Amino acid sequence: MKTYAELAAEGASPIEMIKEFEAWDARRRGLEENLKAAKKAMDEFQEPLQDFFFNNAMTKIEMNGRRVKVKSKWRGYPKDGLSAAHVCDALRNSGYSDLINQESYHWSRISSLVKEFKDGAKDIPPELAAVLDMRQEFSVVVDK
Repeated sequence: MKTYAELAAEGASPIEMIKEFEAWDARRRGLEENLKAAKKAMDEFQEPLQDFFFNNAMTKIEMNGRRVKVKSKWRGYPKDGLSAAHVCDALRNSGYSDLINQESYHWSRISSLVKEFKDGAKDIPPELAAVLDMRQEFSVVVDK
């Protein structure tokens, strides 16, 4: 396969460029399928590897010059049965209306806020404590 610059330098016709473009697209699709399969395979390792790390009181291990470790993140979810509107009301009443976007909220920003609450950097307002289920989630990752 050749790049556009290579084909242009060779004086390739538009039809030759279209053929090459289609070949690049087929390659991209194949790589995306491979990536999806790799992610699925790695997901299957999560629970047994987390069990291994926790049962052996480990947080990391060096393997082939790379670090495999357990990573944790705090996440905030609406408590069972509560809607996005309930969470939005609690955010407004607690002074966090900047996290609301058209009667929904930014989950990544909510998770950052939950982390601040759990780290002790901020106190959680009672209105939010009533609507948010704060969970620490774990995953096994490989550092470069």
